[in-house]
Amino acid sequence: MKKILLFVFLLGYSAVFSQEFEFEKADFTEVSKSDIEALSDEGGLLLYDQKVELKVGGLNDMVTSFNLVHYQQYVASDSSAAAFQKVLARDPKDEHTVKQKLRIIKPNGQVVNFSNDSIKEFTNEQAGFVIHYFDVEGMEKGSVVEYVGIWSEDGVIDGVDVKLQSDVPVIKSKFELIYPDNIIIKMKAYNGLNTPVYNEEAYNGKSSYVVEHNNLEAMISNDEYTNLIKNIKFLRYKVDGIYGGVEKDFFNYKFFVDDFLAKRNRPLSNQELSVANDFYKKVRKSDNLMLSLRNIEFAIKSSVVISPEELKTLDRVISEHTGHLTDVLRLYDVMFKNLGVKYELVLTTKKNQQVYDASFPTRLNFTDALFYFPSLDAYMDPFSYEYFIPLSNTAYHHNQGLFVTTREFAGMETIAYDNKQLSLNTFETKDVFKAEVDLRNLNQVSVKTQHSISGERGIDFQKYFLLLNSNTIADFKNFLAKAYSNDATDFNIDVKNTSFDDYAIKPFVFNVNYKADHLFEQTEGAYIFKVGKLIGDQVRLEAEEERLWPIELTTAVDYKRTITVQLPKGYKVENLKDLNIHEKLKVDGKIVGEFKSSYKVKDDILSIDCIEIYDFVEIDKKYWQEYRTVINAAAVFNDVKLKFTAK
Repeated sequence: MKKILLFVFLLGYSAVFSQEFEFEKADFTEVSKSDIEALSDEGGLLLYDQKVELKVGGLNDMVTSFNLVHYQQYVASDSSAAAFQKVLARDPKDEHTVKQKLRIIKPNGQVVNFSNDSIKEFTNEQAGFVIHYFDVEGMEKGSVVEYVGIWSEDGVIDGVDVKLQSDVPVIKSKFELIYPDNIIIKMKAYNGLNTPVYNEEAYNGKSSYVVEHNNLEAMISNDEYTNLIKNIKFLRYKVDGIYGGVEKDFFNYKFFVDDFLAKRNRPLSNQELSVANDFYKKVRKSDNLMLSLRNIEFAIKSSVVISPEELKTLDRVISEHTGHLTDVLRLYDVMFKNLGVKYELVLTTKKNQQVYDASFPTRLNFTDALFYFPSLDAYMDPFSYEYFIPLSNTAYHHNQGLFVTTREFAGMETIAYDNKQLSLNTFETKDVFKAEVDLRNLNQVSVKTQHSISGERGIDFQKYFLLLNSNTIADFKNFLAKAYSNDATDFNIDVKNTSFDDYAIKPFVFNVNYKADHLFEQTEGAYIFKVGKLIGDQVRLEAEEERLWPIELTTAVDYKRTITVQLPKGYKVENLKDLNIHEKLKVDGKIVGEFKSSYKVKDDILSIDCIEIYDFVEIDKKYWQEYRTVINAAAVFNDVKLKFTAK
């Protein structure tokens, strides 16, 4: 209702709707030679200019957005020139395409213009989409590609993101928002982007915000363990109110919660309740609450496909096996009430796809909906076919979310909501590894290993066994055995806790026994045993000139490894001290990363203890070299070889 009122006020100030807008005559601009020199051999965008003008009125009495993208891209290499044989374009036949043009400025100064007649289309029938592109031939290294495109679309007033960085360097990046001067706009810049400049009288009867930022580095993913979406320079804006009309802070959390719950909490008819209750009766029951919830989750996900269709009754959702996501949430609600379990609805985002800003409420904060069960401290993703409760998708971990709770008081239903941080109890991986090595007969070395993995990575393994067919599972078991035996050829593997009922409740367990002759070498007067290979291949991070972004983990890890070696009689080990390795990373006085291996010998038994932990979500990029040293310590252990010589 409030959104309708906002449009009523907007229309009151816009009696006549005009198709004219401020940048309709936008055209090519001069290319700066100094900007080309600044890019050196990298290539990138000389200019990245974006404009949006909001217009109110028209036949549909709605907000229309006119948009401009104008870029100049320098082609610095032969490979880039090959990639620019096709330049993406809008469909020239689309009624919303206002204007677009392309030109190529060759190194010798020759200018080649491309009209809309040169636009072709490619249809991907399997994926179901059509791509339009300018067909460009003869692109040369050293050329400049310049594109101007203008189009219209329905205006968005409850939250828009504008990225000013790209996956290539940008010399000059600019964004301008133009809007009627009776509208109040709220805008925020992120990650060091220059502050937008407000101009109250930029145009006749219009205001504007302009932000410019030069010399932006490329947002590339060469940095390992990072979240680019979280670190990109961008701005966010929304309509915040109308002067003399709707109050400020229009799009607040109450607005979004009320709007969402008005759809989800539609009254259920007796017919809907009857069919939904019958559906619940068919769900497999368990004394374990986690498993009961998972059975409900599986029953709904295997029966109802999410579709963008109109809202409909629950009896139709169940009988037709399709439903709008809001209707599916209603079905879950009936199931949870039958089970008698309390839950909170969590509106949030995946942090690697969309930034959640609790201080700036917009619809962009609410791309995803989860369930949180306080009694289990566990989350459920009601729409993912890849994850089951307890949710282990760490893209949600440590992100913010709006927790919405329904409470009953004196027969009245009340709604409470609060921004809180999501903390997935599956984020930490605990990996316990034990190996027993028998070297008493140097001509027949055998190894027995036991692995127990819980948390995110253990659940990930269990997921494979739930989703793969029997033939693929056999291949996966062989892959596991080879990965944890350094490609042994004579092995057997036993896997446990892979059923639906075991998922995330019990740790994933697999034991590999194998002949380890391939880990043994005989040299003149000595035997060499590759003891470090017992823990499997380890990552080695190469040195970098400079770390660009903070270090972010997808899972915290706690490895505990124990290796017991039955030593051969008549031999001594010359280099046991190679097993003593210790590297650690401290942040604010706390050890958040550590690798430590040590040994002891008693009688003919060599015992090796090895711990490795990474206990953080995100740390500053200044710790990269120390973090790298800890990671590489495992690779150093991986290379340890024990040398046996006769006593």
